Amino acid sequence: INSFIFFDTFLKFGSFPSNTKVNSTLKLQIFYVCTDQGLAIQKAGAINLSAPESWNVYSTGDGLPSQKTYKVSKFLGSLIVSTDKGFSKFENGTWFPFIPELNDQVISDFIVTNDSIFIISGNKLLLYTNNQLNEVYSSSRSFSKLSYNKSTGFAIATDDGAIHLNKDYNSTQLIPNSPPANQFPNMSVDNQSRLWYASGKDATGIGFYIFDGINWQNFNTWSEP
Repeated sequence: INSFIFFDTFLKFGSFPSNTKVNSTLKLQIFYVCTDQGLAIQKAGAINLSAPESWNVYSTGDGLPSQKTYKVSKFLGSLIVSTDKGFSKFENGTWFPFIPELNDQVISDFIVTNDSIFIISGNKLLLYTNNQLNEVYSSSRSFSKLSYNKSTGFAIATDDGAIHLNKDYNSTQLIPNSPPANQFPNMSVDNQSRLWYASGKDATGIGFYIFDGINWQNFNTWSEP
C-alpha cells in the first residue's frame, strides 16, 4: 500500500465479458469474485489469473437466481452468495436457493458470525439463525452496506447518513456536520454573518446550504416544502 503499486489486474473472468463490473471479492485459499455477470472462482492451482481459463464462472444457467452477485462468504462450511434476487448456496457443483423467504429480494450486504447471518435488504436488518429468519431492525432509509463489531454493534450505511445500532438494536443516526456536496458555484453572506451556498441548478444541484460558523444546514426539495 505504501508504494501505491498494483501487483496485477484481472479484467477477464472465464466467459464473462472483459471489464465486467466487480462488486466484491473474497480471498480464502483462492479468489472469489462477485460481478454483474455472476460469480467467478479461481481454479485450484491456477497461477496466471490474467488468463480467462484460470477461472470457473457461474451465472443463472448454473442455478444462481440472478447474474448480479453482491457478496460471497462461507456459512457452516458451504459457500453462499447474495444477489439482487435472494441468496444461493453451492453444493455438489450446483447452486440451490437458500433462505427462501428472501427469494427475489435485493440482498445488498450480509455478515456471517459463527452459526448466524446478519443481512440487510431494502430498509431492514435481518437475522438468520437456526433456520429461522427474523427482522431485528427497520428504518425509513434504504440500506446499502453493513459493518459489525461484537463489542460496539452495527454500523449501517444508508441513503441519508449512517446508522449505529448497539447490541440491543437501539439506533443513533450519524450525519456529518458538513455540506452535502463539493459544489459551491455561488455564495453570499447575510446580515447575521451566515454564509449561504448554492449547489447549482443543473442535474448535479442538490439544494443550498447555510453555515453559521459552527453548524451546517442543508435544504432541498426532498426535505423541505
